[in-house]
Amino acid sequence: KDTTSNWVLMPMLSDSSDLTSSSLGDKLMDSLTRARELDEGSPVLFLGMDSPEVPTDEIVRGLETASSKDMPRAYMCPANDGGYGLLALPSCAPTSVFSGIRWSCALTAVSQLKAL
Repeated sequence: KDTTSNWVLMPMLSDSSDLTSSSLGDKLMDSLTRARELDEGSPVLFLGMDSPEVPTDEIVRGLETASSKDMPRAYMCPANDGGYGLLALPSCAPTSVFSGIRWSCALTAVSQLKAL
């Protein structure tokens, strides 16, 4: 089965994005909103551009976890620096999951997990 046949690659920023904002959380909220406009019932996967070597099986596992019929849940691949390189969100995750996150520090992944 081709797991990539339904993937849509989207730039992080849209025309409605506040380009003056330095908040990664604002940019991720905007991206999640735009992805949901394409397909409201599907999970959304964020892949960090500084994480080019995330194995394809991790991407697939993230999407499967986030789209589980029994219990859809978020899936994260933490990075060595305290952040994360992949975050898959189920269709029921609110955009507020990116509010109050401590970005660019050793506790980013922990902070994100608490928000989930």
